[in-house]
Amino acid sequence: MGFIGYAAGATLTDLTVCGEVEYTASGSGAGGLVGAVIYADGKVTTLSNCVNEAIITANGGGNAGGMIGRSTGNISIVGGSNGGTVNADANYVGGAVGYIINSGENVPSLTITDFTNGGKIIGATGVGGVVGLIHSGTKAATHALRYVKNTGEIVGENQVGGIVGVNYGSIENCKFSGNVIGDNEVGGIAGVNEETGEIRRCESNANVIGNHSAGGIVGNNHGILNNCSNSGSINTY
Repeated sequence: MGFIGYAAGATLTDLTVCGEVEYTASGSGAGGLVGAVIYADGKVTTLSNCVNEAIITANGGGNAGGMIGRSTGNISIVGGSNGGTVNADANYVGGAVGYIINSGENVPSLTITDFTNGGKIIGATGVGGVVGLIHSGTKAATHALRYVKNTGEIVGENQVGGIVGVNYGSIENCKFSGNVIGDNEVGGIAGVNEETGEIRRCESNANVIGNHSAGGIVGNNHGILNNCSNSGSINTY
């Protein structure tokens, strides 16, 4: 559910979406631009300089993102921003993309460059200012976020991050300067950085509030952290 329900190898350029998008079922996603991206024989769905100002709501188990709700296809997002509130009652919610899914043999790639989120992002598990969850896969796929920024408030329960909720990919030169609030595994850049995850040259000036495993950069780290800095506050309750 979105401005476009499903996309497969599409190119969207200089679009702005306002209003409201509401999805009340499970099994798919809600996004300002695209509800779900589908694998299309390796073709890339590209969003270039697109803006979402719509309020995105997913009730009943659907994923939600400011631009794209969920994806089993390859995605490239260049420029653009989300200023709308994204609110889901389930897992995997993000300012740009909610959920990148490993669909067996077809492991989707995701690249996001020069994107900004300023909207409030609300979900349960796997909640991020830019991406909720970037899934691992059985085949090599590019999962890279570069020069993205988040200034919005991120609120979840578990695996909550200022940029990504759960990261299996590469996050470089990213900045977060908002509030991130959760219960477990809460971080200024990522809630969880998995074994294949790499976070390099990122800055957090966030207020991190969590109950267990709260960190200025990462709540729970299993991967690589390099040349990152935190100048924000970390609070437990």
